[in-house]
Amino acid sequence: MVLSLEEAIRRNPYKIALGNTNISHLAEIIDINFGEVISIVGAKYVSALTNPVLNITTKTATKPEALRGLLKPYGISLADVMTFGDDLPDLEMLQACGISIAMANAIPEVKAACSYHTASNDEDG
Repeated sequence: MVLSLEEAIRRNPYKIALGNTNISHLAEIIDINFGEVISIVGAKYVSALTNPVLNITTKTATKPEALRGLLKPYGISLADVMTFGDDLPDLEMLQACGISIAMANAIPEVKAACSYHTASNDEDG
């Protein structure tokens, strides 16, 4: 969903993803002004057709916390979860779960953090 900044703020979002700009500079400015209450994670590779993306969430809106919330009613620990990833926003989740699998097209940091590798997400890895 692509919205104007004004419309996105009006909807009270949980996550904002920004692209087509100098995300390093933008991340620095946002961190200086809001770093105590938000988390900023850049995505290095989205696709060959897009620029890097900056993901902005509240400090508590993380992938591991979302998984914990989903699994809690079933008494399942993250240690018992198999997870897949390909970019920086996945790193914390991959490190928190018991089995981590990198897609073939994952960035080097993700591949290094994972115990296993599979085919790319374009190949139904």
